[in-house]
Amino acid sequence: MARFLPKSFGAKLALGFVGVALAAIAVVVTPTILLSKRHATDQLRSKAMLYARLIEPQLRTVVAFDDTLTAREVFAPFAVDPDVAGLAVFTSSGSLIEGYGSHLPRIATGDKVVAPRAGMLLVIAPIVSKEGPVGTLAVEISTNSVAAVVRHNTETAVLYAGAALVLAAIIALVFGRSVSTRLQRIVSAANKVAEGDLTAPDVRAGADDEIGYLVRAFNVMVERLRQQFAERKQLAETEQARLEAIVTTRTAQLEESREQYRLIAESTNAIPFTYVPARRAFTYIGPQVEKTLGHPLAKWSESGFLESLLPPESTPAAVANLDGAGSGESEFECALLGPSGTMRRIRWVVTRGELRGEPCLRGLMLDITQQRKLESDLQQAQKLESVGRLASGVAHEINTPVQFVRDNTHFLRDATTDIFALIEALRASNRAVLDGDPSLEKAMAAVEAEKEADLEYLSEDMPKAFRACDDGLTRVATIVRSMKEFAHPDSTEMTNVDLNRAIQSTIVIASNEYKYVADVETKLETLPSVLCYPGDVNQAVLNIIVNAAHAIGDIVEKQGGRGRITIATREENDCVIISISDTGGGIPDHIRARIFDPFFTTKAVGKGTGQGLAIARSVIVDKHGGDLTVETEVGKGTTFHLRLPVNGKPQAAAGGAAGLAA
Repeated sequence: MARFLPKSFGAKLALGFVGVALAAIAVVVTPTILLSKRHATDQLRSKAMLYARLIEPQLRTVVAFDDTLTAREVFAPFAVDPDVAGLAVFTSSGSLIEGYGSHLPRIATGDKVVAPRAGMLLVIAPIVSKEGPVGTLAVEISTNSVAAVVRHNTETAVLYAGAALVLAAIIALVFGRSVSTRLQRIVSAANKVAEGDLTAPDVRAGADDEIGYLVRAFNVMVERLRQQFAERKQLAETEQARLEAIVTTRTAQLEESREQYRLIAESTNAIPFTYVPARRAFTYIGPQVEKTLGHPLAKWSESGFLESLLPPESTPAAVANLDGAGSGESEFECALLGPSGTMRRIRWVVTRGELRGEPCLRGLMLDITQQRKLESDLQQAQKLESVGRLASGVAHEINTPVQFVRDNTHFLRDATTDIFALIEALRASNRAVLDGDPSLEKAMAAVEAEKEADLEYLSEDMPKAFRACDDGLTRVATIVRSMKEFAHPDSTEMTNVDLNRAIQSTIVIASNEYKYVADVETKLETLPSVLCYPGDVNQAVLNIIVNAAHAIGDIVEKQGGRGRITIATREENDCVIISISDTGGGIPDHIRARIFDPFFTTKAVGKGTGQGLAIARSVIVDKHGGDLTVETEVGKGTTFHLRLPVNGKPQAAAGGAAGLAA
């Protein structure tokens, strides 16, 4: 609808005026025509009723004697009226007696006014004598005069309406042109302001009306814009001068900072570099690389020099990390060979980007050889700390079989003294017989020595004592071997390990922690050799067993009795699972999420440091790429599941910080 409207404001205003005028004319003229039509119709109806009242008395004799001649004489004066279309008289039964002009052939009594057809008005009146109604008179009136009146009134209304519309259109056009012209001036001035031209003269206000107020407000706005523009221009010129001075100063500072950064970067042990994988060469490397790694600075810019420093076993992983696509930051480690064949551990802190359209790596190389050695020493110290903490229990475990062996060796020493005395008596008796001088006295001495030695008792108990000594020494050897295996310095490389044997050694070491409160049950299935760091796995298992013993100890202290620690192993897919269960009190809901946090503990001061489970998680998850999960129920106990890959840490998990481990 909107697209059919004119775009000009003046035309819209004229169209609006004409529309309003048409609506006003329609509201006034239509009721007037309808009222005039109704008035004319009412007049015709009144005339018909009047004629009926005048004719009715004269027709009583006509009806009484069925006198058609008299009926014609009565109708004749009224027939000259052009509005009378027909007259008819009927009997009381509705039969026609006499009629003139247009009339009905028969009529039903009781009707007063009936319109038999378009353009006609029918008035029916009863003919009444002293005896009552005797007949009916029908007067039919033509409504042509009404139509003429309506037509005349309509033509007059149309004439006046046309004149009013023409006048309204002229007024609307004149007024609309005046308004649109004034508005056009404002629009033209506003367009110039929008284009940035503030030099145009002010718009003339014209008449003191709303548009005049709008023009004055617009002129005030333009004047303020001129003032603000001038102020902004001056401010911009001042700001530009200030910024130019700042840029000059900052440029000098940046150059100075850049030089300082270069001096700092090249004077630390962290070696800055830029490496382009496509060229297999460094486009830049800090000069301290020569001091740190020992190779001449010029060599590093040669293509393929870096690969020549990588040990064969770590070259594919190192090249994969250096050629890795993508962007962002990453860290990885690898080993590099020094000039004398020494191995240095290097951590790469890398940001991937572009250098003149080529992918490149920028970052720092850090020599962490000494750090790795310190970490290894720290891990060994932690292990020895655990051994030291368990030393008193282990000493007791060793002392018991040693004391038992000592008692048996004392028995064997006394028994041997008696046997040697018996042998000496027998030898003396035998020598006397062999010399030909048997001696009853020496024979009786031998018999007495045999009684003193209680040879029957010795022959029965000495083998038992020897077996007991052997068992005791075997127990001591088992404890010593377990201590040796547990406390042995860790290897820097993963090795294939019999986990069941390692677990049994750890159980022996931890016996003093659980033997007074719990029994240990093992369900160790046959397992393949597992590629792992054995010392670290032993430490993780020990920490969880000690935790289990402490949890059971808390329950036993309150309720008495003994608990149970169950250690089971099984193979599942390509992993080995170690499950360690206890019958302690379980882990409350509110601390379950924190049990692996370092230094978090619920034990009394001096009983725990909160490091046990944190170290176990670090060993199993971070170092071996496995998984450590827990199932617990308050009041029933806890089970830890340690999942270790049979073939060592998966390659995907081996990325990141240790992605290029040698």
